[in-house]
Amino acid sequence: MFFPFSIQSFAPPVPNFSADRIKAICTSSRAFSLAFAILAVTATPVHGQVEPGMGGNVGKLRTEAAFYRAHVRNQIASLLGSLGGLWDDSNPGLATALYTPNATIILGEEVIQGKSKIQAAFASKLGRMRGVHFTMDEFDLSDELAYVRGTMSYELIHAGTTATRETAAYAMILRVRRDEWHIQSHLLGRKPLLPEEPAS
Repeated sequence: MFFPFSIQSFAPPVPNFSADRIKAICTSSRAFSLAFAILAVTATPVHGQVEPGMGGNVGKLRTEAAFYRAHVRNQIASLLGSLGGLWDDSNPGLATALYTPNATIILGEEVIQGKSKIQAAFASKLGRMRGVHFTMDEFDLSDELAYVRGTMSYELIHAGTTATRETAAYAMILRVRRDEWHIQSHLLGRKPLLPEEPAS
């Protein structure tokens, strides 16, 4: 049988791309893949949200999440009260016990890291901050981490002069272990004007 046309006439034309054009297509494909990956991550439900399909359990789960959040907030408020009361205690280990083993206190550009250094700081210059009081102006919770922001007021003892009342903004990150919260990072918004330690 004779066909007046060839089968090749039905094949789609093969585009003749230059090397630059192929490179541009590959780059666009990578960009699209990256954008899709970012979209997939951002679309993942965050902790504390109720996933669809829970039916009648949605209200119960939301109630339990709200109860747990309030419970943690109360725990951390109690911890802040304890820290304020123990800040200038004669036993610096009591305040230090509220921090994680590798915790960090940041005073301006000064970084105090690790329990041994934190305890030494409480025994010396931090102990000159008396009557410490924390407020909790912002609180957030995500899995095993909690974030707190507020103000820290204290009476600063100056050598040979009267004490002054100071206030500084602070932020903390706390970590839970076995249902007990400890301070992992403690940042003061400005460095307290603490007396310099005598050179040894």
